[in-house]
Amino acid sequence: MTNSIHWFTKFLTSIGIFLFFEFGYIWASKGHQSSDIINGAFAIDHSIPLIPEFIIPYMLGYFFVLTPIFLFSNKYDYYRGVAIFILTLIAAFILFKLFPIQMSKTYATGSDAFSQLTYFQQKNDTSFNNCPSLHVALNSYCWGLLFIQYGRKMLWLSWIPVAIIASTLLVKQHLVIDVIGGTILGVISSYLFYQLKDHPKLSQYSYRASMLVVVIVILMNLEKLSLVAKILAGFLQTGGTIIALISGLFVIIMVSVLVIKNRKLKRTNNHA
Repeated sequence: MTNSIHWFTKFLTSIGIFLFFEFGYIWASKGHQSSDIINGAFAIDHSIPLIPEFIIPYMLGYFFVLTPIFLFSNKYDYYRGVAIFILTLIAAFILFKLFPIQMSKTYATGSDAFSQLTYFQQKNDTSFNNCPSLHVALNSYCWGLLFIQYGRKMLWLSWIPVAIIASTLLVKQHLVIDVIGGTILGVISSYLFYQLKDHPKLSQYSYRASMLVVVIVILMNLEKLSLVAKILAGFLQTGGTIIALISGLFVIIMVSVLVIKNRKLKRTNNHA
């Protein structure tokens, strides 16, 4: 029996997680009364400038989070990585629903591509359901997985989650409290991944259960597929195509480099 996961399974998993994310976010944003919304802004939030160019690392965050899914060759690492990823989404959606944090956004008004894409992203998202920031939580978790698996040599990649986290503030998508909450959730998720390292069967069962939840949610929301397609089309038309291609290419190159380095290390260890 093979100990690896086929790339097509990883691709389908990514599509499923994307749809689960969209449907979960839609669910969490519904049914709120104005009296339910919590003002989470600190004084420092008002002094943070809007820098539309940071939409590039912000968009990179949508791709970097998938790095472990395609990088992990061992199926049990893959199982626990995906299972906790989905669990992180579920936890965030519940918090969104119970504690909607409001953000008064400063919208990008420029005519350049960065401003237009920033404005689209700002208008596409609600002005609440920000805490914890999933951009922060998932990218912190992603880097945590890489660090747990490959050790200190992953420190050279630490600038990526730092840039992504900074971008959530600098494109006015999140408040400081959202970043704090996202960081805490990302650390907890990374810790769970580490703790499951010696429990392959539990990792497998967790993966199956989490993917079952994903499939059920998708089947229950098939009528919303057109809405998701509309959002995606709007992103591409607003200039997201180029950034998506650049971000995707960057992640592919990064994964390839890591795979090559990992294989060289294994060969070195085998000859030692």
